[in-house]
Amino acid sequence: MRLSILLLAAWVAAAPSRAWWFGRQGHDPYKKAAAAYEGGRYAEVIQDLSPDSLQLVSYRHLDRAYEYLADSYARTGRVTAALGTYQLGVRLFPKDARLLSEFGELLHQAGLNEQAKPLFDSALALSPNNPQANLGVAEIDAALGFYRRGRAHYFKALETMNDNPAVWAEYAEVLWRLKDYPMAEDAAQESISLSSSTQTEVLLAFIQRSGGHLRQAIGTLGRAAARSPERTDIALARALWMTEAGDWNESLAVDNAVLDKFPQNPLGLWIRASIMLHKGQRREARADLAVAARAQEESPFVAAVAAKMLARLNIPGAR
Repeated sequence: MRLSILLLAAWVAAAPSRAWWFGRQGHDPYKKAAAAYEGGRYAEVIQDLSPDSLQLVSYRHLDRAYEYLADSYARTGRVTAALGTYQLGVRLFPKDARLLSEFGELLHQAGLNEQAKPLFDSALALSPNNPQANLGVAEIDAALGFYRRGRAHYFKALETMNDNPAVWAEYAEVLWRLKDYPMAEDAAQESISLSSSTQTEVLLAFIQRSGGHLRQAIGTLGRAAARSPERTDIALARALWMTEAGDWNESLAVDNAVLDKFPQNPLGLWIRASIMLHKGQRREARADLAVAARAQEESPFVAAVAAKMLARLNIPGAR
């Protein structure tokens, strides 16, 4: 048994030299597999780089062969096979930044950030401008609340990935968290210019509001609401911000449109109660607050605020 283990270890350790020897003796399948990979034919890559065929790849191409095979496994949903292939690849080529960063990215996407971070760090030690590693570290730092550290890595990633709207949006959120509102707005606008999305419009609105541009933020939310009319959260945020701006009638119209569909929505009821109080209609406000206060499980914060408002309104002598 011990002899078998030793022989297996020797076989794995000798993989580079074996691949080089077989590559010289027989047909190297790398060129065909590379063409299939570039063409997005990932099932063909897996077939072309089967365990037996992988032994025929010349050593000078073996690192990329492992990369293409592992990524092909990942793209076809065979994550376990992809992880195993990357693991063997980085063991054979521990100074290959591309293999390290792609292995790290697969772990990161699987939520295994503790295992991914050292791989990204190793990739950056070898190649400080590696965009994938910089983005991976940035996303992990941001998730942990290290926004300032993440900001530097997003900046490096965007030197290469400046045509990626999702990365610009992530960068915008980090800048917003750091209260750098002008830069955050620029980053969000850049993302939208590349590919507009509802969520980035919402992010831009929150950045504008935080920067003191409430009416501009309301307009941005209006565009987001028009793009995704099914999003009641956007409509209610817009109605709430309208009350802050003093646009009571406009707010009531937006809020009522939500309540027509969802009469028991706690936030919608609370917003309408606030508008009714502004208009001096206490009886109507009490009715909405009473319903909102009963939504402790659905919306505990709104329910608690509604209950406090209702208690004040029910003081003897209040009208």
